[in-house]
Amino acid sequence: MLKKLLLLIPAVFIRLSLSGQIEVSMGEPLFPVLTSFYDIGIDQQQVEEWKLIDQPKNQPFRFAIPSALNLSPDNSGVTFYQDGETVWVIGLSSKGALSLNLQFEPFNLSQGSYVYVYDYQRRVIRGAFTSESAAGNKILPVLPVPGDSMIIECHFPGKSIPEGSIAISQASHDFLGFF
Repeated sequence: MLKKLLLLIPAVFIRLSLSGQIEVSMGEPLFPVLTSFYDIGIDQQQVEEWKLIDQPKNQPFRFAIPSALNLSPDNSGVTFYQDGETVWVIGLSSKGALSLNLQFEPFNLSQGSYVYVYDYQRRVIRGAFTSESAAGNKILPVLPVPGDSMIIECHFPGKSIPEGSIAISQASHDFLGFF
């Protein structure tokens, strides 16, 4: 009985963590050509040090180094109006990363708003994420996309982005190879 319980607990936690990954069919990514990317600030020496750490078996496996961010439509990226909606696009990069992932906080989208996250080569596209994707949590972690750069594309109906609706609070540099 104890073995079954020990197997069930991690499965429940995995299911809860993936509940933030609800994707819906809505709109399409624009695939703009970006010429500048925000570097999330992971030092290569730090990456090499993390690779050498012998990870304890009884702790969560760490494959990425997190970087705290505060990126929003007010302070970063490009915002433009097209076809009745306002779009915020930002590129993130971290030299040498095997994949990147991020967390939105706040994630408080209005009705009709949606977000895509994809790798620079546009092979892996996550989304569209909507207000239902965060299940009322106002935080949305997004699974990794391969490579050392990613594009975040946020669509809002109308001519403005509601204040406090979205920000990138963290991005992580994969140093071990999630994929």
